[in-house]
Amino acid sequence: MKSLRALYHLARADFLQRTRSYSFLITLGLTLYVGYFFIPPNHSSYATMAIGEHRGLYNSAYLGSLMALLISPFLSLAGFYLVKNAIDRDMQTRVGQILATTTLSKPLYTVGKTISNFAVLAVMVAVMGVAAVAMQFVRG
Repeated sequence: MKSLRALYHLARADFLQRTRSYSFLITLGLTLYVGYFFIPPNHSSYATMAIGEHRGLYNSAYLGSLMALLISPFLSLAGFYLVKNAIDRDMQTRVGQILATTTLSKPLYTVGKTISNFAVLAVMVAVMGVAAVAMQFVRG
């Protein structure tokens, strides 16, 4: 039980540190802009996904599929940029030295970092989902 508590606090602290950084906000804003740009208005002259001369109906299924297909490559690259230096950041901020004095094991530390990285990326995906719903109402 003690290790689960340590795991929770490690993941929470790392998540809060990452989401409070300017790079997270810049990446999130850039991803929202790209998502807005990738999905054209309903009556635009261009389509980002068309089969022959046919394009999808502007409904929830079409927008969700389009958002998932077009944002996934961009979010994968931007997300990797955000989560790539988790352990190195602990060394630079000297948090690693503090963690080394605790009874936290290496596998538990790695699992905590993994949970934190997943949570950061999940927040970005959730924001993009909310943006897709908002775009459906705004661009209708």
